Amino acid sequence: SESLRADLSRELLGEGLTVAEADTTSAAVRELWQGSFDAVLIGDHIPGMNGPALEEHLRNLAPEIVTIMIGRETPARLTRRLLAILDGAAAA
Repeated sequence: SESLRADLSRELLGEGLTVAEADTTSAAVRELWQGSFDAVLIGDHIPGMNGPALEEHLRNLAPEIVTIMIGRETPARLTRRLLAILDGAAAA
């Protein structure tokens, strides 16, 4: 939802991360091709295809990018989870 995206964006920006938002699958794919991303957070329902299908599609397009399904986690928990994943990738 738009409010969840806004809350999550605030959390991520507060941690110093750069954020790009997409409200449709085509916008998400366009953002992916136009930018440089370490991770993509995906909601269950996004216009164009369901979340798991989009996750699979993005993994096929860019397997090096971490994909995380949002599910029912809070923005704060998702932010902590993402930071832990990115910190682990940076340490590798």
